[in-house]
Formats: sequence, C-alpha cells, structure tokens
Amino acid sequence: MRESIVLSATAVSVKGISNLENEGNFFLNGKSMAEIDMDSVRVTTDTQGSQFIYAICGNLGHRTNRKAAASMMISELRNLQGKMTDSFMPADRRAIQLKESFENTQNAVNRMTVVKDAIEPDRTLFSSLAVYNDTAAVYTTGLGCVLLARDGELNELDPMRSFSLKQGDTFLLCSYNVIKTVGADRLCDLMLAGTDTGLVAEALTADLTAHGIKTDILLLVVRISRINETEILRMESVTEDRDEVELHNNEGFSEKISKFYDKRQETLRTIVAAILTCVVAAA
Repeated sequence: MRESIVLSATAVSVKGISNLENEGNFFLNGKSMAEIDMDSVRVTTDTQGSQFIYAICGNLGHRTNRKAAASMMISELRNLQGKMTDSFMPADRRAIQLKESFENTQNAVNRMTVVKDAIEPDRTLFSSLAVYNDTAAVYTTGLGCVLLARDGELNELDPMRSFSLKQGDTFLLCSYNVIKTVGADRLCDLMLAGTDTGLVAEALTADLTAHGIKTDILLLVVRISRINETEILRMESVTEDRDEVELHNNEGFSEKISKFYDKRQETLRTIVAAILTCVVAAA
C-alpha cells in the first residue's frame, strides 16, 4: 500500500514586480522554499507512496509580516504531515485537518499583527490537496482554488469532498487571478498538453508574465503518473486472508468445545448406567 500512487509535482514561486520580496510559499509533500530570499524558485519532485500533501499560501496577515506568516503556515503543514504518516485517515478527513491547520495559523498571524484593519481576509491565498491511496480531497480559502484537468475537461474542485483518482489526472493549485489572467480554455490546453509538470508550470509562468501580471506568481502542478491497483488491493487481500484465518481458528475452537461436551455427556451416561446397574443388583 505504501507504493500505491506515483506522482509528479512542480511548484513555482516568482516575485511580482509590485512586491519588495517573494511573500508566498509552497508545500511540496515536505519540500518548501528556503528561508533565504529568492526571487524565483521552481522545484519538481517525482514521488511514490500512499499519502501526500500539497499546498500554496500567500497574502497571510499584514504586508509587513506576510513572509513570516507563510513560513508559519509551512511549519504547520510539516507538523500535520508528520501526524498523518502511516495514518488510515480518509482523504476528506485530511482536508478537514488542512482547514484546521490554516485556521490555527491565521489566528496566530492575526494575534501578532498590530495593524488589524490592514488585514484583507478575502485576498488570502491558500490552496491545498490531500491524497490518500487512490482518493483525494482539497481545501481552499480566499483567492485559492484547485483545478482538475481530466478527460479533456477542466473543473474547479469543491473543498472538503473526497473523490477517486484516475491515472493522468492533473491538478493546478493557484489563485483566481491565474484563471482570470490566462483564461480557462488556455489553462485546460496547457494542463493537458503533456505529462511533464515542469513544462506545464513553465508554460503557465510564461503566459502570466506575457500578460504583464505584477503580483507574485505562485502555482503548483500535480500529476497522477501511475496508480498501482495491485498495491491498493494487496492490503484488502491480506485483510481477507486474516479474516479467513480467524474464521478457521474459530471453527477449530468450536470443534474442541463440541468434542469436550460430547465426551462429558458420554462420561455422564457411563456413570448413570453404572448407578442403575448397582441399584438393580441391590434389588
């Protein structure tokens, strides 16, 4: 079960010309931006397993502490990933945990923000994807959204609802600004153009730059490269075998009990017969 899904993912973070520093961050199933200042970052990973968390975050808190707030969010996600390791928690429950992690971070950020009236919750960006075996669920808030390209169509996913994965599924974690700037049709074409998430992310970044976007570019592309059905079914098979063993053991125990009572009844019959013989002889 540990090798049930093979994923490829690419995260891109580019500082916008209107910002002094790159304020957003990403969580690539454990990988994130370094603490050092970097204006442009692109990371690609190919991973296999059964449990994954992907997320992007930005515009948390006041503009004076957004970079620190994003780092806090990443730390929260890293802690959550540790708690979920080897857990049998279903995908929708994992999405709920992502929601709670975001809210915990947001509350902490609000407490450390002095200029309360400068916080713009509607401009907060948080998009996340939780994968467990061959199912997934998302949580988004503010400007965040998760798009799924499948079978030639592009759809936005509803938060907190689990769904089955298909080989070839391609996800885009981004903001609504990306959809507005590039356009849904163009996004669909780019996401379905190839299997290399790095090339898809690079093409999206080029399109956004060509359109003159001034804010940070922050996006994450995830593709389901392969679903190993045998690995998913293997655990079910083991469970069935275990049930059969337990059943056989129960049958063996029942047979022993039955033999015990049969022997006991035979002994009682022998004793009763002996007593009756003595009574008859005495008479």
